[in-house]
Amino acid sequence: MTKAKAQRSAQSGELHSEQHAPGFSKSAAFICVSSSFAAVLAVSWHFMGRESKSEIALRARIAALENVLVHREQRIAQLQEACSRDSSGPDASLKAAAGIAAAMSADCNVVHEISLHSVAPAEFRPLNLTYGLPSTVRCPIVIRGAVTFCQGSKLAQSWTWNRVRRAGPQRQVTFDVSAEPGLTYWNNVTMLAELVKLRGLRTQNFKTVTTRIDRFVDAIESVDDEYGPFVRYGAPLRKFSASMADELKTAHTSISTHDAAGPLGRLAPLLPDNFGEREITLFLAAAGVTSTAHYDNSANMHMLLSGRKRFRLRKPLLALDTLVTWPDTHPNARQLQTPVAPDDVTFTTVELEAGDGLFVPAGWIHEVTALERSIALSLLAPNFEYGDFERFGTQDRLQMIPFLARLRGTFDPVRLSKVFKVFVVSLLARLEMPELMRTLLRMYSAETRAEFGMPPAATWPFGCHAADASDAAIVREGAEVVALRFLKYHATLRPRYVTVYLENILGVMASFLDLPTKEATYAAWLDFATACLIIPPSP
Repeated sequence: MTKAKAQRSAQSGELHSEQHAPGFSKSAAFICVSSSFAAVLAVSWHFMGRESKSEIALRARIAALENVLVHREQRIAQLQEACSRDSSGPDASLKAAAGIAAAMSADCNVVHEISLHSVAPAEFRPLNLTYGLPSTVRCPIVIRGAVTFCQGSKLAQSWTWNRVRRAGPQRQVTFDVSAEPGLTYWNNVTMLAELVKLRGLRTQNFKTVTTRIDRFVDAIESVDDEYGPFVRYGAPLRKFSASMADELKTAHTSISTHDAAGPLGRLAPLLPDNFGEREITLFLAAAGVTSTAHYDNSANMHMLLSGRKRFRLRKPLLALDTLVTWPDTHPNARQLQTPVAPDDVTFTTVELEAGDGLFVPAGWIHEVTALERSIALSLLAPNFEYGDFERFGTQDRLQMIPFLARLRGTFDPVRLSKVFKVFVVSLLARLEMPELMRTLLRMYSAETRAEFGMPPAATWPFGCHAADASDAAIVREGAEVVALRFLKYHATLRPRYVTVYLENILGVMASFLDLPTKEATYAAWLDFATACLIIPPSP
């Protein structure tokens, strides 16, 4: 910036996006005017002695706006102080590179934080990256100034709520509305979701609404009395607005890329070769909305374009963890069965400002709260484990139970019990996860079984006898083949995929029993696992 231009900017109170995170470009004068306006309205309402429903909503909205602007004024002062400190580009890029290198560690005891506010895009290569975060990053990273670094500041500034109102060419949007702040995702396509819906013992805690996009934005802004107060949208960006998806993909960048994330792809997790277009999720949330604690199967770079958010993060769940998720067959799959306690020290809390990014590795538990109404993008990329497990269940499905084709003779329930016991026990011993079956059975608690409409737990009628020597040898060879495949998976993700694998193969075993319903079939393998697969703890 020239000296003359700097003087003109100072006179006009202008704050430049090159120096400040997007979303903090309002002058202090505007804050003062807004505060005075709120005070005048408050006095007026006091003397009127009567408030309509719309006036109450407007008053609450103005008060919230006043709080937001005060916070932004404080944030501007922090950013000005940070920019005034001596922080040369090369030093900053070396610090950022060191932070990313630390996040590649397998032992993630802390959430790493780096700042790219003073790192120019031309210094991208010193970060030892070509385009995107490598798949070897396994720890969360808070990236301050991620949007500006990715040359997405103009895009972030243009994607205001007025721009959201003009999203197109779609004219309507389907979104979630709840009377409580914590919204639990509900997946209607899991294996036994229909059974849960039929029983009605557990239902989704929000309703789904389809209406005009402008009415949706009104609900986000708390001026529409019909919806709210807790409103969110979370679905593919292109589904919400094809025009906004095109704007992102074609936004200015100095890197030649076909990534749907456009310039933001600089810090997105790398896509596997020949994967196709990246999945991008748009999140729009009213202040206070919380997405309950869950994990994702894909790595995720969460880019906050406006507002503020709080994340509570925890390492992936391991065998015999104190926390447990619902099973993958349940509509609440991948989410914790119990709320996160406020004093749970196993969770780390981080807050994002507009313009920040947060890399959440696959498998990491995260609870997300919008502290202000917010616009955010999640840039997703499946990792090796996800792609390989998908192939395991489709192209390579005959290898899932490799011993069945080699065993001669007929399969009665007693023989099935013998060989599957040898297989599962051998597999878990080879993977050094002998207690994983206990965790799986905790997922299918008595309460969860009732939600599925399963019969109560019963005695397994076919015994847990030792397999014949010839059968046992073949089965153990099959267990070794499967174990070698899972040993290629990262240690933090292995329990997750082995658990789903066990659900599948034990369901196959129970299908040989030719029971009349899904409920009875699942209850049968749970009874078998309880009787034959729980290894007593070591003395």
